[in-house]
Amino acid sequence: MKASQRDVVVVVSGTSWDGVWSSERQIAERLAAAVEVLWVDPPMSPLTLARDPAARRALAGAGGPRLLRRVRPGITRLTPVVTPGVSRPVLARAADAGVRLAIRAAARRLGARVTAMLVASQADVFGAAPASARTVFYCTDDFAAGAGLMGISPLLARRAEWRQVRAADVTVVISEVLARRWRLDGVDTIVVPNGCAAEVFAGIDDVAPAADLGLPGPVAGLVGHVSDRIDRRYLDAVADTGASLLLVGPRDPDYDLGGLLDRPNVRWTGARPFEALPAYLRVIDVGLTPYADTPFNRASFPLKTLEYLAAGRPGGSPHQPAPRGGGCDRITHPGPPPPRGP
Repeated sequence: MKASQRDVVVVVSGTSWDGVWSSERQIAERLAAAVEVLWVDPPMSPLTLARDPAARRALAGAGGPRLLRRVRPGITRLTPVVTPGVSRPVLARAADAGVRLAIRAAARRLGARVTAMLVASQADVFGAAPASARTVFYCTDDFAAGAGLMGISPLLARRAEWRQVRAADVTVVISEVLARRWRLDGVDTIVVPNGCAAEVFAGIDDVAPAADLGLPGPVAGLVGHVSDRIDRRYLDAVADTGASLLLVGPRDPDYDLGGLLDRPNVRWTGARPFEALPAYLRVIDVGLTPYADTPFNRASFPLKTLEYLAAGRPGGSPHQPAPRGGGCDRITHPGPPPPRGP
């Protein structure tokens, strides 16, 4: 190792740095206090870069797009740009090879030695780490159970999971449900439950509330990605009570909120930066994690529930054994939602 080299930990994420704060984002932020971190976004194609203004803004820099840039002290962000069509198996393999090359090139440019790599996705990238590096497969979800949500084959997702387990030195899971699933397959895992940046939400009642809402209390709020993981019937049931319903976060284009957003007691803000969340949590009286009852959701450990609690707000979280297992008496587990009307 050259004297000028420094150690770096690579965190390969399943979500963009600019998206909703993920479990691996929380880890990267904490690691950066002690060691240099190279954060790796999911790859994007040149077509995405050409069509998506948000992607261009994320990569904007002097002289054009910058794939490698400093985002905060201790963290450098890499956004690999790869061949279009990564959802197809053959092209996905080519994309993974491109990401591996990009990680190695980024480490060289930083003058860094990769000492550890944490992969929180199904990307085949462990080969970018030198043999001396410690490697961790950070399993935050039952990827095979959620394959339909991700638009991939359950069989391919299962194969990719096994590839990650075999390639990594250690497999870390975020819930006992995931640990039990892998244990049945003969795989030993380490359970590290999710945690949140509690200091961000401390003293939230002293924060100025978001001013763009106009919702009377009481307010039930959902903070996070609005997608098919959410059981729409819970949202309708809350709105039917006459209480205000606040939705804060990006929404999948295919997720149906038809009719709900027309109600006078419902607001959807769209995506908001993490730093702005305290102003919205200040408004709500109870936080919602209205997940559908699916194997994918039952294996999860939602960060949003922890953030509600850190803000001093009780939470409603059906079908989530992980928070229930934490023994927290401020989480209510409601029964099945009422059926939606015609």
